[in-house]
Amino acid sequence: MPIVAKDKGEYELKRQGILDDYARFAEQRSMYRKSKEAYAETGGPLYQPGEAKTTLENILDKTKLDENLQRLLVNKLNANVGQVKTFLASLDDVLKEHLLDRMPAFLKIFEQNFTIASSQALKATLDLFQKGEIARQKDIDVPTIPIMKSYLEGLSASRVTMARDAIFKALNKFAPQRTPPSAPGNEVATTLRYISRYVTSFQNEVVGYSAVYSLLKKQGFDDLPRPKVTDSRVGSPSPFIQVPIQEQVVAEARAEPIDVAERLMATFSLSQLKNIAKKYNNLYDGSPNPALLTPRIGSRAQRSKPPLAKAIAERNYNIITSSFDIPSVGVEETKGDELYDLPDVPSAPPRMVGSGLARIYRL
Repeated sequence: MPIVAKDKGEYELKRQGILDDYARFAEQRSMYRKSKEAYAETGGPLYQPGEAKTTLENILDKTKLDENLQRLLVNKLNANVGQVKTFLASLDDVLKEHLLDRMPAFLKIFEQNFTIASSQALKATLDLFQKGEIARQKDIDVPTIPIMKSYLEGLSASRVTMARDAIFKALNKFAPQRTPPSAPGNEVATTLRYISRYVTSFQNEVVGYSAVYSLLKKQGFDDLPRPKVTDSRVGSPSPFIQVPIQEQVVAEARAEPIDVAERLMATFSLSQLKNIAKKYNNLYDGSPNPALLTPRIGSRAQRSKPPLAKAIAERNYNIITSSFDIPSVGVEETKGDELYDLPDVPSAPPRMVGSGLARIYRL
């Protein structure tokens, strides 16, 4: 397009205006292209609108599950609104309520395994979250049909009809105009059949009966049987199962001699400590190789409790087994079907009289 001007100054002004128009047009086209790519990738606009402040009523309102979940996921995980909406569209209302109640655990699993909050990452996090919940089934007491039957038989006819209608409406949520067929005198069996169908629509019984409880609790059935965590496991104890020793007790038994001595002083009396010392002296006298052992506990150490407890501890007294840890003397080695006896260890010289350096010199 030619530029008509009366002088060079006007020509430059018109030329610069046309160039500015072209620059704005190119920028606008670039923004259109980026918005198109953003819609194709995330399902939302390129620039997200500002979030309005929420109130306590909106948070507590169960009818706004999508808004509450969307707000938490966007704020906590910095997720895109389009990705969050795609993720929430694949969830059931009962699962959304459960996810909203356990949102801290869901966020923790996401932070441990993912970095970018895409719809695929959120679905994978939900799978890990559900596997963690299902892994605890062995410790969960799940109600059964006989238990549900006994509960329904204790209700009035109007309450049983209310529970039947709620379950039937949940089974036919895409056809709300349908009504359950009337079955006078057989309401309990009909309700149990609907409950069984509703439970089997979930991936396991724990989730199914939890959904039944969450559904009927809204109708006032607060005492309905539901999955509960059991404190103890069923089964009879076996005499072959040994109770493991606590690590703290083992650490105390294998601690330094001074620690064992303090434990001996706090546990046993002086007469009991003397009996333990006498037991060690008998083991020392009956040992074929006393040179490998600590000398006998003399009468001087047995006069008071502290030195006697220290002397017993220095001789490797095991508090758990109530015996002394004395090394074995005999050594045998097997090879094939034959048994070879190693040469006997020469016995120690007879017990020598004396104490201190004289005794050490003689040994």
